[in-house]
Amino acid sequence: MRKLLIAVSVSLILGCTQKTSEEHLTSAQEFIAQNKLTSAVIELKSAVQADPKNPTARFELGKVYLKQKQYESAEKELNRALEYGQPASDVIPLLSQAYQNTGAYAELSEIDHSEAGMTPEQEIEVGFFKLQSLAQLGKEAEAKLLLEQLSTINADSVYTGLVEVFGYVLNQDVDGALSKTELLAKQYPENADVLKLQGQLYLRTQQADKAAEVYVNYLEVYPEDTQIVFVLAKLLVDSGKIQEAEPYIDQLLAISQENPLLNQLKSVVSAANNKHEDAQKYAEKAIQSGRGDPVLRLIAGYAAYVLNDFEAANTHLSYIASSLPPNHPALKMLAASQLELGLSDQATDVLNMFGEVTEDDAKLFSKAGYELIRAGNLNEAKEVVARSAEISRSAEDLTRLGVLRLSLNDVSGIIDLENALEQSPDMDVTRATLANAYLVTRQYDKAQELADEWIANNPEDFKGYMLAGEVASKQGDFDTAIEQYQKAESKDAENGLVKLAIANLDLMKGDTDSGHKKLLAILDKKPDFIPALASYYLSHRQLKENAKGMEPALAALKNQPQSPELSLLVGRMYLTEQNWNKVLSTVEVIPEDDNTPPSYWNLKGKALLGKGGIADANQHYDKWLAKYPNSKDANMGKMLLLDAKGEFVEGAELSSRFLEARDDLSVEVLRTHFLVMSRQFEEAEKAFAALPEKTQELPVAKGFKARMQVANGEFSTAIDNSKAVYEAIPNSRNAVLLAVNLERLDKKEEALALLQKHAEAYPNDIAVKMMIAERQISGDEQNAIATYEKTLELNPNNFVVLNNLAYLYTQNGRLKEAEKYAKQAVDQHPNNPDAVDTLAQALMKQEKYDDALRYYDRVINDSMTNNEIYLNYVEVLLASGNNTLGRRKLAERKFTDEEIVSRANSLKKQYGL
Repeated sequence: MRKLLIAVSVSLILGCTQKTSEEHLTSAQEFIAQNKLTSAVIELKSAVQADPKNPTARFELGKVYLKQKQYESAEKELNRALEYGQPASDVIPLLSQAYQNTGAYAELSEIDHSEAGMTPEQEIEVGFFKLQSLAQLGKEAEAKLLLEQLSTINADSVYTGLVEVFGYVLNQDVDGALSKTELLAKQYPENADVLKLQGQLYLRTQQADKAAEVYVNYLEVYPEDTQIVFVLAKLLVDSGKIQEAEPYIDQLLAISQENPLLNQLKSVVSAANNKHEDAQKYAEKAIQSGRGDPVLRLIAGYAAYVLNDFEAANTHLSYIASSLPPNHPALKMLAASQLELGLSDQATDVLNMFGEVTEDDAKLFSKAGYELIRAGNLNEAKEVVARSAEISRSAEDLTRLGVLRLSLNDVSGIIDLENALEQSPDMDVTRATLANAYLVTRQYDKAQELADEWIANNPEDFKGYMLAGEVASKQGDFDTAIEQYQKAESKDAENGLVKLAIANLDLMKGDTDSGHKKLLAILDKKPDFIPALASYYLSHRQLKENAKGMEPALAALKNQPQSPELSLLVGRMYLTEQNWNKVLSTVEVIPEDDNTPPSYWNLKGKALLGKGGIADANQHYDKWLAKYPNSKDANMGKMLLLDAKGEFVEGAELSSRFLEARDDLSVEVLRTHFLVMSRQFEEAEKAFAALPEKTQELPVAKGFKARMQVANGEFSTAIDNSKAVYEAIPNSRNAVLLAVNLERLDKKEEALALLQKHAEAYPNDIAVKMMIAERQISGDEQNAIATYEKTLELNPNNFVVLNNLAYLYTQNGRLKEAEKYAKQAVDQHPNNPDAVDTLAQALMKQEKYDDALRYYDRVINDSMTNNEIYLNYVEVLLASGNNTLGRRKLAERKFTDEEIVSRANSLKKQYGL
């Protein structure tokens, strides 16, 4: 009963509050009359909900949507109204408007413009919209047929005139169409269709300004038509009317922030207004949204360049570089950005895209040359510097050119500096650089002339006297040198470089006590003055007082432990002392990043090599090469590592890559070495032939020749070269080369004597000791054992020595020792068949059959082809009593070698198989 009462009460409540569809319609009409369209929509939706098939409710809702510019919703509701019985004459004129605005041209072209009940004015309006849709769909024949039909309708309507305009358009008479439209615009200045068609015709006749004016007028009447706002914004931007376009673009962005074209237009406007951050932001937003216009990349790249965001500038401008004309400014921005990022090779490629270059490009080419030199790419640097020479005219440009040429060991750079100084006598940087160049090239007369001129023109400048003093010092005229240095001191009494020059002059004269006192006086005032610290150490090192010489530098580093400059200085001192660990601990405070000093990489690399940390050194040189792929020091260090590890193929590849970037005789020699050692003899012979004749006569080159001759079987010819290289460079490789050469000439005793004599002279040469032991095994096992034992003292982890010594111990009954060393060898290479066999044989002879078989199980399989080891395994099976398995294993494998067949038969006979 309670449930029934509740149900009844709920229905009563609902019944009291529910309005009918008609009541909602009435309320909606009241709201429409008051222009409260949102409230009207709510009421009309309620009417539809109450009666979904109410055609009037659907029709009225469609009309309101049209007023609100919600054309898709209007299209949907008007179609439903037509479906549920609203008269076509009411619906079709409105539906045609909705179709036109949603771009539903196919649907509009199918609409019936002559539906019964429509007035001539409605019929001509719908016909015009249909005519437009047919034109949009390219159905010209149907459009012309419709035009004939519409021309028979007598209606007092603007659309009669618009249909006439379309007749001109279809007949390709654009001027006639435009004249007629202009007349219509005067008659109907606020008609949307007239204004839009007029704007389109102005654009078609390339009258962009008039089109923009029409669209501005249109938006005054229809400000909510975002489609026309969009068209006008783009039109104004394309016409260069940036300031006028921006408000329209901002209006649209407020509606659609992610629109790619709007963001592109905003980027153009921002760039024109020099708002570079906005230009980059909006351009990148458009790009990320899928716009691929080159102009976007150009705007984003330019803005990023101006903002010093060189990485972004490089990214954007690289995309469009290939499509830009040869002298486009963006190419210069791209090259400059790449140089800032250290991408000198890529920058060079871009510079090569330039057509004509002018004096304005000199600075850019100079920077490119500098970066290429810094990166070690000297071949390309020479080409860039040559182009720079063609356009360098000003004193600044000539100074840069001179420095670059001198960096490439081209002394013609001195002439550039002289010309620069002649143009601008007051350029101190040019004068100082030229002075240094004169001193380095020992042109002391010119250096003295420059000093005299400097002093005459600038008698209060201490640098002229310093140059005169250095010229005198270089020529051993110490009296004149001190006189000039003292004059420099009188001009700048507190200058540390002047005081250092005076102190160093004492050291040069041999007055070390005075020189050291003066150095300490400098350091007392400036403890971290690196030139003085270095001079103090070097002078004490000559006196073999290294530790004392390091004291001031160590004290300075203790006070400034994070100083990269002091860390590198002390690190270099420790490197000189060959204290590898101290070098590494001293420089560990320096972070490895883009600002790391180049000297750090070289210092640490040498210390790691000296320490013998192959893995750490390899990692270091790989990291160094990743940053500076053409650095000679980095490449040379890596090559030495590859040579030490016997990775000769990799060494040949690395040296070849390096030589593509720069010419270097020492690397050419190294490449020849790698080619020879990797047995690439055809390439090696070409590389050897390309070496200068003087280089071919060097002992190391004779070693290359000897190895190639031995490989070709020319043993008699090779012997002289083998001896020559060994006498000049008596290392293990050359000792082995000569010994092998002698053995090929049947001089085995002489070869063994050579190796033994070498081992006495170089007792730590493991490779030669191993070679001696190998030759002793066959006839003098006790001496072979002794040799291997001495070798093992030098390197307790040498795999080959451990295995061979274990084998000899087994042969001589020293089974416990054999087992010990064999296990160490197997621990290093657990699946090496030879090592496993050595261990298993030592175990078998101790009757430890199960242990021996356990090791054999690691390596005995179908892929193991060594039949001698296989029979050793079978013998252990038989010795352990596993006759059945031993018989099966013998049957599983066929032997062809006579010795192996004989041994297999002996095993069968021995064990009664």
